[in-house]
Amino acid sequence: MKEICVKVSGCKKLIIKDNYDWEGGDPSEFIGHTKITVKYKDTLYTVYDEDGYLGEKEVLPTVFSSTATKIEDGYYQITMYFTGEGTIKTYTEVFNKCNQDCKINNLIADYASDDDCDSCNKEKEKDILNIALKAELLCYAITCSNKNKVWELYNYINNILQSNNCKSC
Repeated sequence: MKEICVKVSGCKKLIIKDNYDWEGGDPSEFIGHTKITVKYKDTLYTVYDEDGYLGEKEVLPTVFSSTATKIEDGYYQITMYFTGEGTIKTYTEVFNKCNQDCKINNLIADYASDDDCDSCNKEKEKDILNIALKAELLCYAITCSNKNKVWELYNYINNILQSNNCKSC
């Protein structure tokens, strides 16, 4: 089991949750300070640094940019520090691709709803099948932590999406 659980909620926020095995104890009884950092695009952001135990933190996109409205795609490195009698450090790295997934869903929805000309959409149909295969491979690359392959597949899919003028989410 990972010590930190990270979820992206609708591309609108990161939800970071402590999943450390406290051996049945209540960490709020012996943790005196919690610090949470997120590294994104070579910048380290302190998203929480206060006394007491914090088991879950929601991080909004404005942490990374004051004008951001969504959590951008890419790698996020999250570290949680818990200080009591000593310091416990937990770490995880996640790859967010919810914005790309949304564009893929829009492309498929547009294709499915366009019944003007079946033969006109053969190229788009090939692109959708190609994207579906590459998206599956991307999931495996993420799971296997193969960063070079992750970016190769992610960029490949993005290029196809751009050539099809996919809507942003």
